[in-house]
Amino acid sequence: MSREETIIRARAELRALYRDLGYGSFYCAVREALCPFFFIEEHLPRTGTIVDIGCGYGLMANIIRLMGGDERTVFGVDLSAYRIGKAQATVRAGDSRLQFICSDIRTAQLPPADGVTMIDFLHHIPFALQEEVLAQLPRILAPDGVVVIKEFADRPRWKYWATLFFEAVFYPNDKLTYRPVPEWQAMLEKLGFAVTLHEEHRGSFVPSVMLIATRTRVAG
Repeated sequence: MSREETIIRARAELRALYRDLGYGSFYCAVREALCPFFFIEEHLPRTGTIVDIGCGYGLMANIIRLMGGDERTVFGVDLSAYRIGKAQATVRAGDSRLQFICSDIRTAQLPPADGVTMIDFLHHIPFALQEEVLAQLPRILAPDGVVVIKEFADRPRWKYWATLFFEAVFYPNDKLTYRPVPEWQAMLEKLGFAVTLHEEHRGSFVPSVMLIATRTRVAG
């Protein structure tokens, strides 16, 4: 089966998994339309353990699981018990390769990860906590692991303002803490990662940027 055919199948299965989750179903349909999940998934290891930090309703984790077959084990980690509950409802009976954990990533006990994702998560937490979360990466990531972080760029400017509107609608109580993309890159490099940037927002009003980071040394 080609990758294109696998994506078509995964999208159909994803819609079925979230069909009966009420608001979660609507939210996930919108997110799947706006976020380049499959572009992100393509840059993750094909086998091993993947950890999705700030997994929310579990959309990215489910896509990683659906695209990886039995070659990946996926852990979604989030502090929201409500969202983790919704995510757990999407796990098929008997599937031990997809788990959702309500925990703080700073204290979560996880096996070494071959890949880590953080999708539109960091700008929802305070600046100091962003640094604490990123500082966990050398601890939880295998020596040859890869991190993919999806955040928002501030250019084109109209897409940035459209993003702020979207965020205000879905997260009216959150205080958003955006950083310029070069700051994210510098923080990762300080931790011992080489970073490649990919912009992927053509055809969308959301100015998505992916930071793909691989370890080059032990931080210190």
